[in-house]
Amino acid sequence: MPTPGYIPGPLVIPGVIEVILRWALPNGKLVSNVLHGENLGPVPVDPALAQALFAGIVGDAAWTTYAAHIATTAALQRVDVRDLNVALAPLFESTGAAAAGTDAFFPVPEGVALVATLKAAIAGRSGRGRVYLPGFGVDNVDAQGHAIAGLTGDAVGFVQLVSDQIFAAGMFMTIATRAHAAYVSPATGLMVPALAAGSNRVTQITVEDNVFDSQRRRK
Repeated sequence: MPTPGYIPGPLVIPGVIEVILRWALPNGKLVSNVLHGENLGPVPVDPALAQALFAGIVGDAAWTTYAAHIATTAALQRVDVRDLNVALAPLFESTGAAAAGTDAFFPVPEGVALVATLKAAIAGRSGRGRVYLPGFGVDNVDAQGHAIAGLTGDAVGFVQLVSDQIFAAGMFMTIATRAHAAYVSPATGLMVPALAAGSNRVTQITVEDNVFDSQRRRK
């Protein structure tokens, strides 16, 4: 069921591209982190961009550090990019070989994720995003069921690496917002004004705590 204020039709956000991290999990599922870049250049959105982002990520020392937390049976499969500046633009995929994790322990269940929080320089929903990171080995879980100390910092480092590669390509990691029409909030009964599609640059990346989240991934 559409949310209040939902505007049907193709997603268009001026000056923004999708950057999608595709993860292969041990059970054969492919799951995604959908991130965004502010593309005011504009940088051409094509297979070369997808491959440059993927190669930059998996070729960096920060990936080597982070991959030590990812089970060997999981992998960063590829990076996809799509131009959201126009309706129905094609999706382009990186062409490099998947980069597997290097943690030899058994993987955590597929729904277990550590959440990195993206923050912009404004308050409210348009200034905050989440990245659900999957695929860890069980040795990243401590005796209380929390993330081990090193994982939280390395997770921040990984998302920062993605941001750095977006920047190296001539863009900025951003928090994108879909347009919505004005509507009456079912929770408060107050009118929520219309909002134009737009984006706000990420200014901070954090892992707020060491508690794993559960993300439902349907069969």
